[in-house]
Amino acid sequence: MTSSPAEPVCALHKNLTSFSPPGISLTWLQGLPSPFLRCPSQRLLDRVVRRYAEVADAGSIFMDHFTDRDKLRLLYTLAVNAHPIFLQIFPGAEGWPLPKYLGSCGRFFVSTSTRPLQEFYGAPPDEAADLAYQLLGVLESLRSNDLNYFFYFTHVDAAMFGIFSNGHLFIRDASALGVIDKQEGTQHGPG
Repeated sequence: MTSSPAEPVCALHKNLTSFSPPGISLTWLQGLPSPFLRCPSQRLLDRVVRRYAEVADAGSIFMDHFTDRDKLRLLYTLAVNAHPIFLQIFPGAEGWPLPKYLGSCGRFFVSTSTRPLQEFYGAPPDEAADLAYQLLGVLESLRSNDLNYFFYFTHVDAAMFGIFSNGHLFIRDASALGVIDKQEGTQHGPG
C-alpha cells in the first residue's frame, strides 16, 4: 500500500497555492494571526494590493503583476508583522500618523528615524501637554477619517509612539493596530 504525500500544513503555503487573479480573497486571510486582519474588508484588501510597494507595478487591485514570490511575501508580511503594510497603505505623506516607509527585506523594514515617547517622560510641562494633545489628535484621526476606517489598538504602550525631530508625534509601531472598514461594516462576517 502506498501512502499519499502529506498535505502541506503551512497555512501560508495553502493560501499561496489558491491565489489567482484578480485580487486577494477574504477567505485566504482567515486564520492569519495579525490584528490587521481580524475584520478585513475587500475594500481594505484592494487598498493593500494597490499600494503594496514590493512589486514592480503597484497601483492596480488586480494581481496580474504579482509573482508567486510576491504573493507569498505579501501573505507572510500580513501574517507576521503588518506594520510595513500599514506604512505603505496609510502613508504619512497623506496625513496619516505614521512614519515614511523606505523599504524592507525579509523581517526587516526601514522607515524614518524617530525618538520614542518614553524619552519625553521628564519633559517640561508645556512640552508634555503638547505631546498629550497630539496623542489625542492621533487617536481621533484613527477613529474619524475621510476614508471611513476605524483603527483600534490590541494593546498600547509608550514604545508604540514616536516623535520626529520637529516635535510631531506619530505611531511608531503599528503591529498592534487593527482596522474596521466602517463602509462595509460586518457584512463579510464576524469582526
